[in-house]
Amino acid sequence: MQKNKSDAAQALTHKGTDAFNRKDYKEAFIYYSKAAEQGDAIAQYMSGEFYYHGEGVPQDKEKAVYWYTQAAEQGNADAQRTRRI
Repeated sequence: MQKNKSDAAQALTHKGTDAFNRKDYKEAFIYYSKAAEQGDAIAQYMSGEFYYHGEGVPQDKEKAVYWYTQAAEQGNADAQRTRRI
C-alpha cells in the first residue's frame, strides 16, 4: 500500500495533478516537488517523470532515478516498474 505522509502533501499533489491536467507543467512540477519533499509517493513518482522527460524542468536522469527510487521504496507500483526498466 502506498504511503502518503500528510494531508498537506496530498493537497499539494492534488494541485499538481490539476495543473498537469491543464498542461501547465511548470506549475505542476512546483506542487509535485513540494509534496515529494514531504514524502508523498505519487508526487515523488511524478517528480521523477518530470525530470526524466524534461517537462517543466531541465532533463536530469540522475534526479529522475532518485525520485523513482524514493517512490518505489514506498510501494508506488509505477515507480517500481520504472526502476526495472
